[in-house]
Amino acid sequence: MNENTQMKVTAGESQVLFPIRIIGLDGTGEDVLIASAETCPQRTTEGLVMTDQHDNIVHLAFPTSHYAVTAGEYRVPLRIEAVARTDSSNLRLYLGDKGRVVLNSEANEVNFYIKHPMTRAHMTFDQHGPLEPGRWYRLSLTITERFMRLEVDGEVYAECPGYFVDWSGTIGFGGAFGARVGLREMAIFRLKPETSLLPCGVIPKVLVKPGADVFMACLLGCAESLNLTLSDAWLPFSEAILYGVTGQAFRSKVNMGPTDEETAARLAANIGIHLTRHESGLQAILEAGTLCIVRLRPENGVDGCAVLFGIDPETGGYFYSAPGSVGIATVERVAELPFYGVKCCRQASELQQLRDALAFAVERIASGESVFRQSDAYGVGDERRKMVRLCGFAADFLLHANRRVGGDASGLLEEAANWFREESRLLEASVSASTDPGLQAENLEAAAHAEERAFASMQAAIERLNARKELSKLWFTGLNVSQLGAIHSCFNFLGIRCSVPWLYGITGHGFLFIADDKISIPPYNHNLPNDEIRRLAEHAGARIGGISRYVTGDDLREAHREAFSAARSAINNGWPCYGLGVTEGSETAVVYGYDSEGYYAHGWHGRGGGVIPWDRLGVAMCPCDGCTDWRRKNGLDGPVREGLVDLHWVEPAEPADDFTAVREGLRFALEISAPGDRRIAPGFHTGLAAYDAWIRAFENGTAFAFYIGYNVSLFYECRKHAAAFLHEAKERLCTATNAADTTGGRQPAGNLDNRLLAEAFDEAIAPYEEVASASKELDALFPWRQPDDYVRDAEKRAKAIALLRKARMAEVRGLSALQALVERLESCHE
Repeated sequence: MNENTQMKVTAGESQVLFPIRIIGLDGTGEDVLIASAETCPQRTTEGLVMTDQHDNIVHLAFPTSHYAVTAGEYRVPLRIEAVARTDSSNLRLYLGDKGRVVLNSEANEVNFYIKHPMTRAHMTFDQHGPLEPGRWYRLSLTITERFMRLEVDGEVYAECPGYFVDWSGTIGFGGAFGARVGLREMAIFRLKPETSLLPCGVIPKVLVKPGADVFMACLLGCAESLNLTLSDAWLPFSEAILYGVTGQAFRSKVNMGPTDEETAARLAANIGIHLTRHESGLQAILEAGTLCIVRLRPENGVDGCAVLFGIDPETGGYFYSAPGSVGIATVERVAELPFYGVKCCRQASELQQLRDALAFAVERIASGESVFRQSDAYGVGDERRKMVRLCGFAADFLLHANRRVGGDASGLLEEAANWFREESRLLEASVSASTDPGLQAENLEAAAHAEERAFASMQAAIERLNARKELSKLWFTGLNVSQLGAIHSCFNFLGIRCSVPWLYGITGHGFLFIADDKISIPPYNHNLPNDEIRRLAEHAGARIGGISRYVTGDDLREAHREAFSAARSAINNGWPCYGLGVTEGSETAVVYGYDSEGYYAHGWHGRGGGVIPWDRLGVAMCPCDGCTDWRRKNGLDGPVREGLVDLHWVEPAEPADDFTAVREGLRFALEISAPGDRRIAPGFHTGLAAYDAWIRAFENGTAFAFYIGYNVSLFYECRKHAAAFLHEAKERLCTATNAADTTGGRQPAGNLDNRLLAEAFDEAIAPYEEVASASKELDALFPWRQPDDYVRDAEKRAKAIALLRKARMAEVRGLSALQALVERLESCHE
């Protein structure tokens, strides 16, 4: 065992221990990865094999996963090396309880991503292809005090800057979404720490690099130290973004004064930096662990701002970092200086960041206090070169903001950026023309014109951005049956109390099984009577309105107009929306906002990144880079002449009583599961006939692996929540006593025998727990994501047939028990 690690767990008989090497400056030691029973661990001749059970999808979050973890904890700097493979997707390294590296993400368009080990910030990468299933790869993850690097077979996949000095934790390995992963060997290398920059041997918590302004340089140093990143990507703040968000790229003077600092402090809160001005009490703030920005006096060796980040235990002085220097300032010389305390806070939306920055910029320019208006005061030397940098920052910030939140303001933001770029060029030319007063005046006049044009473009952009409407706290929160995931997301936004199993149960969806003959399409999200599912979901306490029809020609454009008008009205009322095919063809996403051009949606591929044109609703217009490139390469950006227009909104309403919700949901499930139901399209099978269709497909070799992986995940999710729903329904209904219940008085009056009703629930619970167990094994056999090919492995097909037959036998008993349960519930009203 590594002498510097701390034991955290004790191995038990249900665990598998896998030895790993610890290689440090003081020699070689050993630790173990502890794989718990939940990972289904096996020791083989090749190493450790684990299979994620994919059974812990939780309310309000994506699935978490089981993985093996080291007994000891480790600190940076270190390097993790592992030889590993996956049979499908999700090969993962874990860093404590927050960080992870995910190769072969379950979403194919993004092949891997990294979560920051200290902030959980999420950074995706799509410049590398997926790992080949079944092949061994050597993974190397290096984390030093100030950067992280991922290599795969010696190729650098990612390099991420950050401040990791304070990180420590366990190291983990595993998979997710049912992936079966293997580990042949693992080693952890303890690396030599970076050379200290302080005379007392302390690595500075903040390293302030020279910048355009000392205050802003200190602010950027604090942001890096706190590991702050852009809203939904692990990308550090650049100087240009910081100047843009805080309005300082548009300020009235080249050198910042107290008023500029106050503005920067106010707007910095939009990106997660909370600055509080203090006149005294510096030592108490520092002892509480807060960073401080303070203007030191020249006698401290610094003429300007510095960041104080700690107290020297020997001298009692303050550790400081100033642009280009570090040191210790004495207590007497800084104790009474005014300062800003720096802490983290919640970031505003990127839309709000842009709105506030542009509002400040337009105000400055309109009042005649822009950079150019002050240019005559600065001659033609270094001061004017600072002005050139500020205009460059303005252009870079506007281009960045345009990529992130442009929407219908996109052209205007790009236009403003180009005019600032032109102003920067002309100001630079005025410096070069310092010996030619006539040419200098000509350049300055042209620069003034460029700034006026930038001002006009920004003012028009603000008007469009202010007209955009967003429900900022509406997020798609997962579930493989994405229609229910979207509905549940809307319920969460509205504060409608409804667990995931309850939603699956009252809509009957947890008990449904639908398939086509070849398992070659995703019927769970396409081919059910969704209008009735929406009606049943309303029993939770909502009204769901909308449009859903397949249209062509002139009718298509009219339907698009109708849907867009309805979405705008709903969002203006604070009602969330969702639709099928908004971002991905077979999935449902929530619609959280709109502008004059179209919709803003959040689905499996994330939130933001662009607007979905209102006249392309339903044709899978996911705005993420991967999907955009794929559509462009395949020529799918052309006009649309026919398609599904599906858009719904959710508003709160009185919930139905629990008896009605349960009875109607189960009755619907029984009707759809019966043979020959007219609501099911030709070519599709439900209930026991769906089992038979799957079994035939495996027997005949016509089962298509890609859709097997997709549909098995949905089938397992349904049956898992079906069993959980029956438990919840039993508890809610059987605790009622003749209309006096524990859920707010929503039970109907009637004749109720709790004992008989409880027995009826128990009769249904047992078989559906068996179905859930068998479907869980089937999901592990075909984890998402599977190859685009038929299932050719005879052994896997035989296992699948056996599991389906086992589940079918339990389902026969389950359907009979549900029928008896419905009859018992109906008798409660007699």
